[in-house]
Amino acid sequence: MAFFLPIGIISLLLVSSSIISNKLKLTVYEKPIYICGFIVLFLNYTYFIFSFNFKIISILLLMFSIASAFYLTIERQNFLKNLKDLIIPILPILCFFQIIFYFYGEQFYVFRGNQQDTMVYLSTGITFFNNTYNDLLNLQITKNSFLNDKYYLNLSLNLIEYRPTVGLVIGLLINLKFTNIIVIGYIFKILCTCLTIFACIFFFDLFEKNKIKLILLSNVFILSFFLFL
Repeated sequence: MAFFLPIGIISLLLVSSSIISNKLKLTVYEKPIYICGFIVLFLNYTYFIFSFNFKIISILLLMFSIASAFYLTIERQNFLKNLKDLIIPILPILCFFQIIFYFYGEQFYVFRGNQQDTMVYLSTGITFFNNTYNDLLNLQITKNSFLNDKYYLNLSLNLIEYRPTVGLVIGLLINLKFTNIIVIGYIFKILCTCLTIFACIFFFDLFEKNKIKLILLSNVFILSFFLFL
């Protein structure tokens, strides 16, 4: 799960970036980063400005991905080569995360680190997924006490405007119906780590041209304390 699911999502990001990559002349490592930036902007505008629900937002993003796939086919971009270039650098960290996932389970990857922030992000993700922004504003006004099956609203309702992008992205990932919210939170952390590796490779390429050293430096960086500064 922690190994293959991030690869699937990165593949989808690579497909979705095909339309913008040629226009902006992006390198293979920039493509997933730029398309993630586009998705973040899209989520914030459609959710907070237009108050779309996540079903509509997800359908619109799916339509964009399908259009990108058609464009990729027409332009005959070398998708498999680009995907290989993206997957190889993140293989070590994916194996590391999979080992944690398999041997230690939820007790490790939920409660290690800042578990308070983790619970807030997961709660806001569920809140965004199940409610429009207008719904949440109305709930804030009425200040109702919520039933046990909506306990997450008690935690997240007053925090929906604090770093909401994390909750929005997690809300989007909740569309993965075959897994649970705890695993989705873990997958989100893995994706952020993979994107950091891509950014490191792009940056370190300014100083080091050896590809093996680039990959090594990038993986060492994300395992160091510098990532958490």
